[in-house]
Amino acid sequence: MSQPVTTPMTHGLPCWVDLATDDPESSTTFYHELLGWKYADHRGRIIAMCGDAPVAQITPTPSEATRCHSYWHVYFSSEPFEELARRSGATGGQLLSGPADIEGLARVISATDPAGAAFSLWEPLQFHGFDADVAGAPVWFELDTPDPVSIADFYRDLLDVDAIAAQLEHGPYHLFVSEGDVPVAGVRPTTGTTGWVSYFRTESLSRTIETAVDMDAEITLEETSLGSVGRIARLCDPVGAPFGLIELAPHSADPEPDPGAGRDDNAGFPTTLSL
Repeated sequence: MSQPVTTPMTHGLPCWVDLATDDPESSTTFYHELLGWKYADHRGRIIAMCGDAPVAQITPTPSEATRCHSYWHVYFSSEPFEELARRSGATGGQLLSGPADIEGLARVISATDPAGAAFSLWEPLQFHGFDADVAGAPVWFELDTPDPVSIADFYRDLLDVDAIAAQLEHGPYHLFVSEGDVPVAGVRPTTGTTGWVSYFRTESLSRTIETAVDMDAEITLEETSLGSVGRIARLCDPVGAPFGLIELAPHSADPEPDPGAGRDDNAGFPTTLSL
């Protein structure tokens, strides 16, 4: 069982992810085998767990989805929406839906940024989002966008993050950072699809990539360095949802046990979750 996450999240930090999938059964099996996730039921919702900590939700693809058949979606913690409405600088985005009450857990607004990348804002009520820095949890995020410099103003005004430039082994890179220059997310220039990519922590990037490929995932970005953040790779899971894997640099976090050690088969969701 999990207890409610009641520690307030800082406005603008990623706090939740969900997977909309054409094939929930295949998706739950894939991530169970890859990341050691177990699953719990919360009022009909499939909640992925790292130990006792909820880290993600898996749902059937909404019938109105237009971005792709299966996709990961990121939520950012938000101050009360009434306060958010007073922010005048975050212009050019488009409201898709909300505010909507998610069963008393949070209020949610879904939107796109000026370049078309979809995301949501999460105003916590009973549940503040994931609170796990362990293998299998989402710990890094990247935005693919045509112009990292121009999009920075939108997110600065909306999420209270600053943008800084970095030079990595593969070329120029941008970071969104919170107070104290703590990295929050990466920003990559793209001429293709705009969007947010969620990265899940692994203790061995090469081994986890090999496991994913053995289960019919496709590599879309080979293993590469993010400097002091760690090493990453991108893949598409077997139902086509893009996602990332990250092995954090040694100083980024204390080592955690492999979630696959001693795991049992929980793909049938025998537990019920209380949030």
